Amino acid sequence: MRVIERSEFCDEEGTISLEDRLEGTLRFGFRWYGEMQAQSEVTERLQNALGVEHTLIRNAVIPGTTLTVPMTLLSPQGVRMIIPTPARGIFRAKGDEWLRFDSRRRRFKRSNPNLQSQAQMLSESLHKYFQERGFPLPEIEPVLIFTNPRTHVDTARPRVRIVLTDAIDHFASNVQQFQPIMDQEDILSLVGALEHERVEEPVFEEAVQVEELVVEEPPQPAEADLLRGPTADTDVFIMDAPDQSRRSSAIMQFVARMNLNRKQWILLIVLAFFELVILIVLVMLVLANTIYA
Repeated sequence: MRVIERSEFCDEEGTISLEDRLEGTLRFGFRWYGEMQAQSEVTERLQNALGVEHTLIRNAVIPGTTLTVPMTLLSPQGVRMIIPTPARGIFRAKGDEWLRFDSRRRRFKRSNPNLQSQAQMLSESLHKYFQERGFPLPEIEPVLIFTNPRTHVDTARPRVRIVLTDAIDHFASNVQQFQPIMDQEDILSLVGALEHERVEEPVFEEAVQVEELVVEEPPQPAEADLLRGPTADTDVFIMDAPDQSRRSSAIMQFVARMNLNRKQWILLIVLAFFELVILIVLVMLVLANTIYA
């Protein structure tokens, strides 16, 4: 099985460094790393069961949206949208409802997030995207795969396919039993549509304008200005203002790229505070050892 990783926090082998783990957690929350580990586990299981005619795309953003599809399995037998989850507990998928068993109250109650609704929404959005680009796929099956062996799901006409950890191999085997509806050329076309389509930016005209501005000759100063020479105000405007604007612009771009919400900023500040406290304690210990040595 061919695996294509689209996450900016994973390398080509799917490994997440400590720095990327911290940045990903700050951006997506504490559940993110566990979900990425679940992806790796499901990928390994599927690789052992599926041949090279299958392609798995991980963490692809649907072009034109901000929706990230955790796993898209492209097979000759069709397309499946997979959400691997490490969720633990006893759940019930009843129609559109997603319920979790409350051991304290001894009853099922609505669970948030609704994993069924998430899977349905992503599957429908991906199906709509492919149809708009001329791919006549009959459907995209939404699949929830649970990687925790202590998780149980009671199903009653669920809207998505539920796969427990001990049934992943059976799921892969079942996929291959369907009649093929695509060949490898179709699969490559779907991969290209999901990987490479981007909104084109009008950079060519801007580049031409910049080039013209550079080529233009600067206006000649008046004779009186040549005799008087540059003033202090003129020097400050020419030398300092661009540097200040570049620095402020770089800071604003860096903050915008982080894309953190209020809770994530608070977490980042708390971590920085504890690091500062640890540094102060280490300095005090070094000074104490130096004084009493």
